[in-house]
Amino acid sequence: MSDVQRQYLEVSVALEIVKTERDHLLARLGEMQYHMQQTLQRADRMEQRLHEAHASLARLSESLITPPQISSWAEMDHDGHKVLRLDNPVRKPIRPYLIRQEEQRGRLNSL
Repeated sequence: MSDVQRQYLEVSVALEIVKTERDHLLARLGEMQYHMQQTLQRADRMEQRLHEAHASLARLSESLITPPQISSWAEMDHDGHKVLRLDNPVRKPIRPYLIRQEEQRGRLNSL
């Protein structure tokens, strides 16, 4: 085998090694792009959830800061009688957990 043939053989082997490495790196690049896309989608979902939680907390803090409406009354005539009319009555807060506890106490007391 001559020196030229040996050099062609070495170059062709090196070229095949480079092609194999290139294919491997392209496959790895595809995997990394897929994982990056999945991570970006996950980050977008988390950002949306964070935005929803922030908006919910903002609404909650607004409801806690907003002063309650002041109740007022006025005297009026109804069928010839004077009666009191209540404007903006204070609403009873709804607390299902406390109501359930009171119901359970009532059931236990009835036994």
